Amino acid sequence: MSLQVEYVSRLSDVLAPALAYLRQPVDIFAKQHIVVPTAGVKAWLMSEVAKQLGTSGPNSEDGIIANVEVDFPGSLTKFLKPQVMGERDPWLIENLMFHVLDVISADAQYEPIITRSGGPLIAARAIADRFDRYHVRRPAMIRLWEQGKATVSPTAHNPNAKQLNTTDMWQFQLWSEVRKRIGEPSPAARKPELSSKTPKQILVVGFQSLSPGQIDALLQLKDHVEVRVVLVHPSQAISQKWGVTADPSVGLIPERNPTPSMPDDIDPLINAWLLGSQELETLLASQQIEVTHVANAGSTSQNLLNRMQQTVSQQLLAVEQLVESEDRSLLIHRCHDLSRQVEVLHDALLHAFTDLQDLQPHEIVVLCPNIEKAAPYLEATFARVLKVKGQNVKLPLIVADRGIRQVNDGAALLVGLIDLVRSRCSVDGVLSVATSPLVLKNLGVNSEGVEHWYRYANNANVRWGLTVEHRKQNGLDAPNLSAHTWLNALEQMLLGALVPDGTQTFDALGVDALDDVDLSDVDEIAALIRVFDAVLTLSDLTNNHQTVNDWCDVIESAMIALCGENCDELAIPVKQIGLLRASSIGSTVVVPYSDVASQLSDMLNQLPGRQPLRTGAITATSMIPLRGVPFRVVCVVGFDEESLASNEGEGDDLIERQRLIGDQDARLDVRRALLDSALAAQDRLIITCTGQSIKNNQRLPLATPLAEFVDFARRLGVGNHPTNKHLSAIEVEHPRHTTSVRNFFKDEVQLGIIWAHDDVARQAATTLGDAVIAGPLSTVAHISPIVLTPELLETTYIEPLDIYVRQTLDIFSYRKNEKEIPATIPLTIDKKVSARLAKELLFFTSTHPSQGAIDDWDAEVRRSGVIPPAPFSDEAIDEVHELVQAMQANLAAKAIDVAALKSVDVDIDIAPGVKVVGAIPMCTQGSEMIATAVYFRASAKTYEYGPALQRLAIRLLIARAAGIPIKNGYVLARHEKWPKDETHVVRERTVVLDQSMTQAQAKERLSKLSDMARTALVSPCASFGKTATAADEEMANEFDVFVSSDDFHTSEEFLVFGSNPDFEDVFHAKSAVLAFWKQHQKLLTLPDRDTKTEYLVK
Repeated sequence: MSLQVEYVSRLSDVLAPALAYLRQPVDIFAKQHIVVPTAGVKAWLMSEVAKQLGTSGPNSEDGIIANVEVDFPGSLTKFLKPQVMGERDPWLIENLMFHVLDVISADAQYEPIITRSGGPLIAARAIADRFDRYHVRRPAMIRLWEQGKATVSPTAHNPNAKQLNTTDMWQFQLWSEVRKRIGEPSPAARKPELSSKTPKQILVVGFQSLSPGQIDALLQLKDHVEVRVVLVHPSQAISQKWGVTADPSVGLIPERNPTPSMPDDIDPLINAWLLGSQELETLLASQQIEVTHVANAGSTSQNLLNRMQQTVSQQLLAVEQLVESEDRSLLIHRCHDLSRQVEVLHDALLHAFTDLQDLQPHEIVVLCPNIEKAAPYLEATFARVLKVKGQNVKLPLIVADRGIRQVNDGAALLVGLIDLVRSRCSVDGVLSVATSPLVLKNLGVNSEGVEHWYRYANNANVRWGLTVEHRKQNGLDAPNLSAHTWLNALEQMLLGALVPDGTQTFDALGVDALDDVDLSDVDEIAALIRVFDAVLTLSDLTNNHQTVNDWCDVIESAMIALCGENCDELAIPVKQIGLLRASSIGSTVVVPYSDVASQLSDMLNQLPGRQPLRTGAITATSMIPLRGVPFRVVCVVGFDEESLASNEGEGDDLIERQRLIGDQDARLDVRRALLDSALAAQDRLIITCTGQSIKNNQRLPLATPLAEFVDFARRLGVGNHPTNKHLSAIEVEHPRHTTSVRNFFKDEVQLGIIWAHDDVARQAATTLGDAVIAGPLSTVAHISPIVLTPELLETTYIEPLDIYVRQTLDIFSYRKNEKEIPATIPLTIDKKVSARLAKELLFFTSTHPSQGAIDDWDAEVRRSGVIPPAPFSDEAIDEVHELVQAMQANLAAKAIDVAALKSVDVDIDIAPGVKVVGAIPMCTQGSEMIATAVYFRASAKTYEYGPALQRLAIRLLIARAAGIPIKNGYVLARHEKWPKDETHVVRERTVVLDQSMTQAQAKERLSKLSDMARTALVSPCASFGKTATAADEEMANEFDVFVSSDDFHTSEEFLVFGSNPDFEDVFHAKSAVLAFWKQHQKLLTLPDRDTKTEYLVK
């Protein structure tokens, strides 16, 4: 038999050897075996082979490949294993782990390792992983360990291996004990034993590198099997330059040169980035394996991308040559963050479909260093249907190479459940498990029921802990504090469903009924209780130590309790539990729950999901599966330092201590992956990165490999950017938002083109950047009248940008809703909670003034968990009572009875076809009514008291226009300085509308306000702090003051205009925003200062 090894320059060149191998005459029942490096190469190769073999006709591409087994690298050794082992091979990592566990659990000297790792099973898994890498990467060392010699690996340079350091001796001792326990030779020391399934021929194709273990396997197989290996080496020319030679050292690996040579006649990037290929040549030569090169004709195109490819494969030295401005074969897009990168990619691909003739989606690949992070952005962006020149456009994209957790609900639920039980069981944690599609289906709960769960959990003030006992397990021993637990919340929900609202106190039960729970919601609450029971049952066991087999049983039972016994999607998680259980057979070591949870979580994280790598759509994947596979357009998204970071090796890892030829080098792998992407692109290479700060718009340095790549392009003739000397001509800086006007003007983003395509974004950009002056509503003919509400008119005057954000953009910017409910028991009272309690108490005491009723209210509030437990809440409750008493006194002085306040209906025509319909709230009754507004929040003069005065001014204007006899308005608010300043508890003002204003004049003002409302709906009428109301000469200065303040980054202005807005873009002379605020200043005349007597509006 024989071993034939050859190099080809590109992955596409392995197709010919594969076809030749498959066309050989073989026994009809014999399988042909091909070994490939990744699933992506398998999918590509089988697709290409099927176009030429087994087709229905000469020009057809409908072939079927049968009786061909395509395996991955691990299969090289499967034909050499003793047949009796199979999956029960004790040296497989999952089985080896339990042999290690038995040894380290029985010997006290390994206790520090167990402690450092976090548990016995976790330690055993880490050690098993390390031993397995030693078997693959250091077979010579393991063979010496088999002989009882405690040494590091012998090398070609030092065949007489050195003794292990004293600090490393524990690894040899532990391995030896495990070897003794297993009683079988390790993989590195096994004698080859061929099975009846061993083929006569094996074809190995598409690899860029081979490990020492794989080379060992090939050398052993060649004595019994005809093996042909076709490796990918991008440059025959550089191989000839290197002229690699190595002294024969079969079985031993040369040491890595820490300072590789840098020849003058090879471009430094090519020499450095192809170092892995040089090391493979050295490794093969040291094992006396001869390799031949198959020549490649190369491309004749002269665009930048093809010249770069030719330089790597043939010329080796970059030749500077003019790059045409129309050359878009290679571009690097600098963006503000990953989400913007994906948006830019979408437009870049639309340009590619325009520029490249007959380009099809399946001819495009998107490679991401961090596919898990990029996947949600890719799916969301490419799911959109764009309007492009009036036509609907949607680019089909499928995200492949995702973990099983991302594509299987059962796997996601198992990870969620085991993590939940290790946590404090917060609202989001429990409900993330409860809202799994599998759990909801089993429980028969719909989306409305889920909304009820979230609302009830929030209203019941759940924070953390299943029960009081569960909290004790997590360090809080407070047997009398059941508030904020799930058990307490569920009891409140059940009582709330069974008794009428208002029946709140159940002293015997120590729990209050939750308001706003319907009897019809009992089934939903019962379903949530079933989830609670399943989680609690598992949680109660976590304080015990059990065997892995027993833990597998209880975890599987919990999954079945949540999803039912007939849930098909539990097949994958149950299989993983079963594999762990099978590996643990015979182990009697008891381990904590956290160890098994970590192991199951790791198993599911490492398990690949479906990999649709060759579909009719654009394929998005990580850098590995489709590495080197040829595509017309190759895109690299998210090539940033944070995505390229690699984990540092452990200090006592013997592989890290002794670096040999062929060892993995994360820094080199990143660079080679980028180079492979460039070599695989046939027509265009698109790279996106974070090149601008999202905080201050400053330019950011490129990731080091990408910066080196740009330098290489400069040596090929790429000059400076024509409008920015700090950038190269292949770099494109993009604005922060898709709605930036720059995207829709030729040459503004990229020379020669209008960058963006989306008609909707174009319209939004026009609205944001140019004047959109809305004509008066009264001049427009309408079939039915336009109906405006008092609330809309108030918001138009006070917070016009809020209308654009909420109603036009449909964004709810209330930031509290964006945060998870913290899994902590509150020890301080929130300002909003304090204000809500004060409001409740004010209205409660207006109808229940007795002290007994007030005491009952106090007790109910304390028991509900709305406030911190005593004594932390005592001061806050006292403040609430003092505030309410002060408010009651002021209201009584004005003869305002809170219980008697009513809303007054409004229905008026303010202009032809325009009506105001709604109500003015909280008005006193009688011939001279008072519109009242009461505010309770601390430190809220700017945000509540000031706007309240303007809000009442608009209400008085509406009342005057409607002919309603509201005399004035009355604002009562908590004083912003109280309680630090005890002089004043509350602040009050009377709002008066100028008596000279007639009803007709009031209607005219409302008509103008309605026109402003229309403008606010289509234009972002932002004030930018005091900018909008400042004198013309002061506006720019006020704008800068606001944008540089801390308030800006939490404002709606930041949300709409981004982190670096420009004054001239917002307030230019023809701006709709400027016109709005000029009209705003004319609408009403407000007092310059807040007088003590009254607030007069003219």
